[in-house]
Amino acid sequence: MKNVQADRALFLGGFPDAALPSKIACGLHPRIEYLEFLHTNPARAMSFQEAQESQSLIVRSVGRLAGPYWSLAMLGRLRRGLSHALVTGEDLGFPMALIQMLTGGSMPISIITHGSFLASRKGTWVLQALRGASQVQFLCLSESLRQQLIQQHHLPEDRVFTVGYGVDTRFFQPDPLTSVKSRQIAAAGMANRDYQTLTAAVDGLNVEAKIAADSSWFRADLDIAGKQLPPNVEARSYGDYVGLRRLYAESACVVVPLYEAVHACGYAVIAEAMAMGKPVITTRIKG
Repeated sequence: MKNVQADRALFLGGFPDAALPSKIACGLHPRIEYLEFLHTNPARAMSFQEAQESQSLIVRSVGRLAGPYWSLAMLGRLRRGLSHALVTGEDLGFPMALIQMLTGGSMPISIITHGSFLASRKGTWVLQALRGASQVQFLCLSESLRQQLIQQHHLPEDRVFTVGYGVDTRFFQPDPLTSVKSRQIAAAGMANRDYQTLTAAVDGLNVEAKIAADSSWFRADLDIAGKQLPPNVEARSYGDYVGLRRLYAESACVVVPLYEAVHACGYAVIAEAMAMGKPVITTRIKG
């Protein structure tokens, strides 16, 4: 890793797993975008732990009153000499940008944009407020999100970019040693999944549908939770990324059924399956 340049920071939502680097080194976990970014860009990673452990009375007070996202955003604002911030999502990037706008700051902020707030009044209001904040850029996970921000929320085109989603093609790649089960269909993920339609579609067919009902990023109740599934459908956790990769490898194709949404979802499974050379069927949605 290059020497850290103290005046640049990568702000992470959530609590990063300290064991990730060792898991990746042992081949038990795919490489993660933010770690790869830190390997090639001189920056400091700042997470919830730093916000919570900060000795600043102001930061601790904000954290108690408004939650950890706001306290981390305030921590970024209070750091002296910080010249640029890359933020991993709107839940953290929006409050950081608002704090800076209200306090007259000019630090460039780049927000990785998932689209989770586009359908809410609060998100619409924040985007309107940030329309004139020339130092704020939006890095969208899909081109459709970019078009929404430009066409519906009227953000300047030169501040909105499509960056896509990175997949570790060393971890996820075609596996010639695994026998493919010609009648096995794989599905995976939890965010916005329309598994009801998938199970109804395969009910009675001479296929086996295996659903990896788990996610490292998004926890939610599935639409098939507690329901009687057809005998040729199985939904369970596959434990870890190694188990998920094995499921992809032995399946003839991967299906990603989605409910309509304006935010990006399903992209991780789609990219992972494509990296393994699998045909992918997914729902065309706005996000």
